[in-house]
Amino acid sequence: MQQVSGVVPFLCPPWRTNTLVTYKFSNRDLLLFTFHGLAEQPYWYSDTWETALSVEDVRNSDCKGAVVFSGSCYTIESGFCFAFFEAGAQAVIAGPGRNYFIPERKVGGFDRLAYYFRIIYRLHRDVNQALDLAKIRFKMQKPNKITKDILDFKAYRPC
Repeated sequence: MQQVSGVVPFLCPPWRTNTLVTYKFSNRDLLLFTFHGLAEQPYWYSDTWETALSVEDVRNSDCKGAVVFSGSCYTIESGFCFAFFEAGAQAVIAGPGRNYFIPERKVGGFDRLAYYFRIIYRLHRDVNQALDLAKIRFKMQKPNKITKDILDFKAYRPC
């Protein structure tokens, strides 16, 4: 995850919802999440199924101007997307439904897409262009690894 994000990541555990939100979201231009999400549940969970983050915590956080890139399942359907907008995010990039841990394949597609996006976004500063170019780069570098869930990632903007 450190290679993908370009920084030492904050993990849950030991970080919990209250300290993670209040201390770590403000003044960030790119936020990357890879928690477990469940359909229509307002919580994201760690690998040990501890509550890592809630929709309410996100609403009360400061994400002003940030781009949120989420590999967490059900980001759109669980209300997290709208919560990030309420917290000031300029865009949320996510795929619908399950998109990170798929039992039939190894994890890796999201990580690679997020890595390419981060590098390209730093150069271009345009969310849609960076996501499109990241997908193209993914197809060029790993054509046998591209899956529908990776292609379904989109950049959402607040209304």
